Amino acid sequence: MLDEGVYPMNVDITPKSPTAAMGMRIALGNPKQQPKYDTFIAQNFIHQALAAK
Repeated sequence: MLDEGVYPMNVDITPKSPTAAMGMRIALGNPKQQPKYDTFIAQNFIHQALAAK
């Protein structure tokens, strides 16, 4: 399924990801603004997953 592109090749969450994902929620008024990437994304889980390759 990785070869077909069903699952992403990388589990990293870039700063652009929450911006795109939260756009609709902000448009609906919940939350009022974009969360800060550094406090919103738990990088320790991402780094552990990337190291487990």
